[in-house]
Amino acid sequence: MKRLASAAVIILMMTCSAFAQTASDAAELTRLLNEFLAGASRGDAAIHERFWADDLIYTRSAGRRVNKSDVMRGVRSAPAPKPTDPKTVFTAEDIQIQQ
Repeated sequence: MKRLASAAVIILMMTCSAFAQTASDAAELTRLLNEFLAGASRGDAAIHERFWADDLIYTRSAGRRVNKSDVMRGVRSAPAPKPTDPKTVFTAEDIQIQQ
């Protein structure tokens, strides 16, 4: 009986520890996402370079596949916005982190 109680306590402690780590990771991942979105709103090439994985394969809405160098080429070649252009702001809501 003592073994069963000890095992239950250990499992409970491991579960609580895993939950605490997941919550911490979720907060950090959400912060990184928001940092990326703010940089992407400004057209910041450095934030794109840091965010996208080197082995990225992205399928655009038109069905064309691109890799990180294609994405970076597009970011770097985008014309600077004119003062009269509407400001683009990327945001996220209801973020759910799945680990």
